[in-house]
Order: sequence, then structure tokens, then C-alpha cells
Amino acid sequence: MATVVAAMAVLFTYDALSAQEDPRCAATALGQLPAQTAGSLQFAGTWSAQDCESEYRPGVGARYFEFEVVESGRVRIELTSDSADPFLYLTAGDGLRIADDDDSGALLNARVERDLAPGTYQIEATTVGARTPVGADFSISIYYVEGCEITPLGALTPESPLSAVGSWSLDTCGSRIVVTHPAHSYLFELPRTGRVRIDLTSANGDPVVSLATVDGVAIGANDDGGVGLNSRIDQYLPAGIYIVEATTYSQGGLQPAASDFELSIQVVNEQLEQQDPNPKVEFLAAPDQVVSGDPFTVHFRVGNHGGGDLYGNAASYLVLVRGPENRHWGNPIPVSESSWAPGSSYHTGDPAASSTSTTLEGLAPVDLRLEEPGRSWVLVALYALNEENRGLWFHATWKHVHVLESAEFGPTSVRLDGRTLSVTATADADGTVSTTVSDLLDQERSIDSTAELRAIYSAGVRRLLLDDLFARETINALEESTAGTLPGVLDPGLSALTPQSGSSAARFADRYIAALSESGLAAASEAGFMIDPGLLEQQILSTADSARREYETLAEAWRRLRSRIGSGGAITYAEALSLHAQLRYAESILDSAIRAGELVSAARAAESGWESHSVQTQVAEFAGEAACRGPAGRFSAALTAAAPDLAATYLALDSQLRAALPVFGIANEHAVCAAGEIDGANDRFFNLLGIELLDPSQLPGFQFIPAKVDSEPAAHTLRILARLDADGRIEHAVELADGRIILPDRRFLAAGAAPGGTYHSSAVEISGGPIGAIRSQIDSMGRIVVSFLGSDGNQVVPDNRIIPPGATVGAWLRSNRIEVPAATPLLAAVG
Repeated sequence: MATVVAAMAVLFTYDALSAQEDPRCAATALGQLPAQTAGSLQFAGTWSAQDCESEYRPGVGARYFEFEVVESGRVRIELTSDSADPFLYLTAGDGLRIADDDDSGALLNARVERDLAPGTYQIEATTVGARTPVGADFSISIYYVEGCEITPLGALTPESPLSAVGSWSLDTCGSRIVVTHPAHSYLFELPRTGRVRIDLTSANGDPVVSLATVDGVAIGANDDGGVGLNSRIDQYLPAGIYIVEATTYSQGGLQPAASDFELSIQVVNEQLEQQDPNPKVEFLAAPDQVVSGDPFTVHFRVGNHGGGDLYGNAASYLVLVRGPENRHWGNPIPVSESSWAPGSSYHTGDPAASSTSTTLEGLAPVDLRLEEPGRSWVLVALYALNEENRGLWFHATWKHVHVLESAEFGPTSVRLDGRTLSVTATADADGTVSTTVSDLLDQERSIDSTAELRAIYSAGVRRLLLDDLFARETINALEESTAGTLPGVLDPGLSALTPQSGSSAARFADRYIAALSESGLAAASEAGFMIDPGLLEQQILSTADSARREYETLAEAWRRLRSRIGSGGAITYAEALSLHAQLRYAESILDSAIRAGELVSAARAAESGWESHSVQTQVAEFAGEAACRGPAGRFSAALTAAAPDLAATYLALDSQLRAALPVFGIANEHAVCAAGEIDGANDRFFNLLGIELLDPSQLPGFQFIPAKVDSEPAAHTLRILARLDADGRIEHAVELADGRIILPDRRFLAAGAAPGGTYHSSAVEISGGPIGAIRSQIDSMGRIVVSFLGSDGNQVVPDNRIIPPGATVGAWLRSNRIEVPAATPLLAAVG
């Protein structure tokens, strides 16, 4: 073993930097370093104004010391201070520098650790900073480091795996590869050639494992090849003697107080292992080039490349998608009996699909951002876990991605103020993008900053929006939804749109008020009629049809623009502005209207209507998209901006309509939420162009100024409900503000009840207390009129109280919200 240790010992290696030619300041002799385990050299002192100038840090004072090594070994030199930031240099007796350090010790303290041969060495004790911290105390310690010897583990055979446990701390011997990191070294003998697997694991550390021959030649190293932060080397080795170094990614001063680790070494039975599952990341699909801060989608494909089922061997799996600045951990997904068979393969989408892969529930693409321009990377890692969510298998793959400051595009012609300009954005290897704007007819003619901004914006709309317009996810879906629809005449309101959120929201509000007025729903409500959900469904379908025609009108104009520019024409600033605004409007307002219509069609086609599981799933997804972030009252704000004098009336009506058909309210919220996301999308667009648009007025016609927003009206307590039964009876109920429906015991009005009669339900009870009863009266015209008789004896008459003739069978009709007094004993008189 002594021979092995001697073979591994590294005498010092001199730095190419030689000492300065000027004579050194006198060094304080510290004496001879005591033999190993016999003690240390110590010195305590103070930096002063009389100190010599540092040889390596001009203008900073330094103290010099000399010591002698008699016995070869691992020597550690520590320079510490409570009131300064120490910096340490170690040089040989002839002045050649061996090593230096700033913060490898605890906190800001300096530490150098090296294998030193017998000889004389010098120390320069100085500080970080522009000048000497006069009066700051320091101390020096020099000693042999214990525990640096290589620990023999014995012979490795298939029947006898090897293992060791240990701990890293600030006092642990430094690595012989990266000396500032604590490490333990082990030796093992491999009598016969074979595949060897070395696992280094730690619960609270970040292991790094290295493998070397007995003469110190590195033949393998790994950081995170195991599960999580653990490390693994899996390598076919010839018979021989090998050294394993167990170290950690964290250097000494950043190391936890103590990190325990386990080292295991085994000979792999390759034939037996082939019968195990082997989950792997097969493919990673990400763009070769992205823009800093702009989200992009990462698709991937995973599969089982082993001979055994993953089911029964692992409880779940999860996927990590990450870049240098951020990461996305997926949730553990249970392994089912029908998945992860040998040879199975699963993709997240078409970009990662193979001819044999399929989709798998729970496996989805991930949106990621890379921030730092230049050469970067994306990694996808697959973990298979046991019942305790501990890792069993791990595999990862990664891809280089070039990150640009802003988008890159070739020469693009823009027509602006009677001039044809050329805009080009070119990136270098570091991701820096240079955007140039020049006059095609006069290269030397100057272009002011405002014109340059408009030209870059117009070129960006052409390259980033128009070129791939019909490949955009929402636009592609709209194309499918509007197939066969004939375009109409371009509404002047579409030409007046601006690209900001408020513009699309205002147009939505205008169309909303006009549609309700034209449909007669507003007039019917004002006349006191309850809202029929069937008529409201028809209104949603009518709005969807109108949106389809409107979209197709826009799409036809976009196709003509693409055709003209594709033939060599230049895009104008006005065209860019209009396209940008119309695209935002289509992807928010029109998309919401059309999708709402598709939901109504799906419900009407389903045997159980809105109760269908499939329909409910679609509605839930639609509603989830409508639950947007941002200020409350967006819908109210839009109506107020569109018609300040009518806002209160239409907000009250909207409350009625939402109660009659919940998807109606969801569709409206979806539209205003989608419109509310427009400004964020515009910010990302300007980021792609490298434009810092502090003032939208820099782009004439871009800005939209919304009206002042009023608060929404307060909610009421309950509604009266009525619905036509299949046998002609009218069923009554009450709907509370939280959506609960209360059914009184006696609640049916018989079919053919005589005109002029008044009928009451039994008591309506809330939390065990009666609050009143529902009252139905058949007027002289044969109409059924509902009201509520409170427990105080007073009648509460809603505005919407008349059940319309020919009401849809089975659909609840709702009154407007009414306030009902608290329960009183007078209810007994009602019965």
C-alpha cells in the first residue's frame, strides 16, 4: 500500500508566473513543520502601514513568512482574519508561485492545500481590496492534513461488492483533482475484466465521483449521472488496480457542516441486467435558437429500453426539464399495468414522435425560458421512483441552444413615409444582435430614431407574425373551425382596432351590447320575462357564426397581404399596425366566441346535454382558461367603457343570463381574460425585437386609452327558480348566492291551474330556519307570475317574474336576484 500511496503523491507543480525581479521583503521564519500528527506551525500578527507591498497585488500591503518541510506529505496552510478578507500566496524557495487562494476556508478565509516535498517555502499573507486594512489581525496555521491516505477496499468480484461510508466537512482532505473540494480516496482491485458500476450517493450533499488508474491517470468522472444529484460511473474495465475519489461539487467554504455519503462498487451482470426495465429519454425537441426571456416549448420522447416491465419494479416516474437559470419538475405519475412495457415509447407531441411512439396520459411538453444570451442548453431527465419516491432509475439527455438578445432576420423591406427601407437583424456567436435600418435608394441618407423604431416594428410584424401566421396554434384552430365559411365585408370597426388590450375588450363590449339588444333578450328581461336557457344557447350559436364570418374576413385580408409581400412588395407601417391589432383580436375575442358556440353544439348533440361527462370536461377546461390573473372587474370595465350610461342595466342583465346558462358567463370571462393577456403578449413581441417601448405614443396608432372603470354592482341573496316538467307541472325552487338550490317539500304547480288562483310552496328553509315561501299566481292572461312571500309577511316581487310560454322542458328559469329578510315566526301562517 505504501507503494501505491507514493505513486499517487503529487509533488508540487510550479506556476508559470515567476517572482518579480525586485528583492523580496524579509520573511519571518516560522521554523520547521513538525512531523505528521506532532503539531503545527502557528503565527498571529497584524497588518500595518509599514508592511511591504504585495508582489502580486499592487498597492496592497503584505506580510511574508518562511517555513521548512522535512517530511513529504499533504500540507494545509490557513490564513484567517475576523476583520479583513485574507488572500494567500504560496511560493517555492526560489520565488516561483505554487498556489494562491481567496475564500476556500471558512467564510472569507484563505486556504491552500498541497502535497509538498522536503524544502523551504514562503507565504505571502495579504488581503483582498484596494488598500491594506491597517490594524486588522490575522493568524496563520500550517499543518499536515490527516486522513488523506488512500483507503483499500479489497478485491471486487461479482460475489463480493465493495462499499464505504464517510463524511465531507471543512476539515476533510482536499481533492487531488480540485483541491478546494473535500474528498476521500479509495483503492480496489479488479481480478477479472468486467463492467463495473460505481455509485456515490448523499442525502444532503452533491456527490462527484472520479476513477483513476493506480498511477494517477483519470479514466472516468461523473457529477449527476445517478438519481437526483447523485453520481454514477458505469464502465467496462480491464483487470487491475483502481483509485476512486469521492468528492463533492461544493468547495470547502460552501460545504455544509457535514455531508454523509455512501460509496458502492459492484460488478454488473450484463445478461441479467438486460432483463430489467431501462427507462430512458429517447429524444429532446427544442429550437436550435431562441430569444432571451421568450418562452419556447420543449417536447421529448421517453421509453423502456430494457427487457422487463417498469410496472411492478417502480411505483411512479417524473420528468425534469431545465436550463441553466430555471427548471420545471413534473409531478410523479403512477406507473400503470398497461404502460411502460419493454419496447414501449411515449411522446409529448408531434415534434418528438417516432413511427412507433404514442401519447401517455400525464406526459406533456414544458414551456421554458433561457435568459443569458450566448451558448446555452436544455436538459430533460427521467426518474423512476419507488413507493417512497426514492430514485430507482435515472436517464437524461441535453441539447445546445443558442440564445439571442432579440430575434434575427434577414433583409426586410418596409414602406414608410414614401421611402422604402431595409431592416436587418444579425446575431453573433455571443447572442448579441445588431439591427440596421437603411434607405434602399440612398444608403447614406439619415433615418431619425422615430422612423427607425417604426421600421423595426413593421419588419418585426412581417417576420415574426405574418410569415408564420397560419401556423400559430390559435389561428390554426380557427382555420379548422371556420372551414367553409364565406368572408363578409370588412367592418370599419376592425380597421379601427389597435394592438393593445383595451381595444379588443372595447370591441367585444360593443358587440356584446348590440347582440343582446338585437336578440330581444334585453327587452324580454325588461318586460319581466324570465330567461329561457334555450334561447340563450341560440344567442351563443348566433354570436359564434358571426365570429366565424368575421374571422374569415380578416383571414382573407391577411392572405392577400401575404401574397403581395411574397411577390416582392414591402409592408407598410399602417399594414403592420392593422395586422398586429387584428391578430390579437382574433386570438382573443373571436376565438372565445367560436369555442363557446362549439360547447353549445356539443351539449346539444350529447344525450345528457350539459350533464354529459365529455361536455363537462370541455367546459371545465374552458372555464380554467377564463380564470385569468389580473385586476377584478374586467368585464364590468369593458361594458362601462363601451356604454357608460347603459353599463348598470347590462350588468344586471348579464347577471340574469349567467344564472340561466353558466357557460354564457364563462364565455364572456374567457373573452375579457384573453383580451387582458394581449399587453403581455405585446411585451414579449417587443422583447423579441429588442425594443424597450417605454411610451406607446412612440408608435402612432398603437395606443388605446380605456375609460374610467366603475365598481360592479353588489350581489343579492337569492333567485326564484321555475321549470316546466314533462307532464306540464311547474316545479319551483330557490337558488342561493353561493349556487346552492333549495327545493321545498311542496313545490309543484299543477298543469292547467285555474287563472286568478294563487299558490304557495311549503316553507323554504336555510340552516334549519324558514325564510319564506314561493308564491305563484296565474294572471288574467293565463301567465304564471312568481314572487316570494317572506317570513315577515311581506311580498318580494322580482323584476323577472313571468314564466315565458313554450319554455324549454327541464330547464331552470331564474328570476333576478332579490333580498329576503331573515326568518321570523310569521311563516307559520303561510303553511
